[in-house]
Amino acid sequence: MMRTAAAAGVATRFLARADAQVAGIFGAGWQAEGHVEAIAAVRQLRLVKVYARRADRLAEFCTRMADRLGIEVVAATSPEEVVRGSDIVSTVTTASTPLFHADWLSPGTHINGAGSNSLIRREIGEDVLKRCSAIIVDSVQTALCEAGDLLPLFEKGRLQARSLVELGDVICGRQPGRSTAAEITLFESQGMAVQDLALAVRLEALARERGLGLELPFGG
Repeated sequence: MMRTAAAAGVATRFLARADAQVAGIFGAGWQAEGHVEAIAAVRQLRLVKVYARRADRLAEFCTRMADRLGIEVVAATSPEEVVRGSDIVSTVTTASTPLFHADWLSPGTHINGAGSNSLIRREIGEDVLKRCSAIIVDSVQTALCEAGDLLPLFEKGRLQARSLVELGDVICGRQPGRSTAAEITLFESQGMAVQDLALAVRLEALARERGLGLELPFGG
């Protein structure tokens, strides 16, 4: 949860508009929880709209996250309500068909797609991809194998690997991310082992600093 959300948080930091204040989230599970926290850490949110199929889980999620973050977190009644007027849209589901339509998006929206990690999963449709000026991925090689949102377009020849930009290249300034306030940007998150390692290193340092945990006899 932490490493997947952290990647979306970093992408949001570098790709979302600096004045982004409203986030729309698809999903109310533990991964969505991490995403809301990560996005709130990099943008001064005033409102989060959440849509999920299970009403009981959705209501509890909104109450818990509002209390934790001190911002307004509300249950949306439809996918369209989540997307319209949102500066940031994140999809954290196991959906097999696209979750929203491109014409619901406002100019300048940043999208985080985190749930489509196999051919049978799709959260973001071709109509949305056509509106994105930049498609950012963790790793081009991984995206070519796992990005369910992108694979159908690769197969049809409507998207080429050279069109993808790796997040690391945006962070270090080698490639542009957002160029104008009106562009729609997309981060397709598949996850990488190095992200788990980076999180583990940070957690180990914090544990040692706070005197937590036990040394285990590995390699003995």
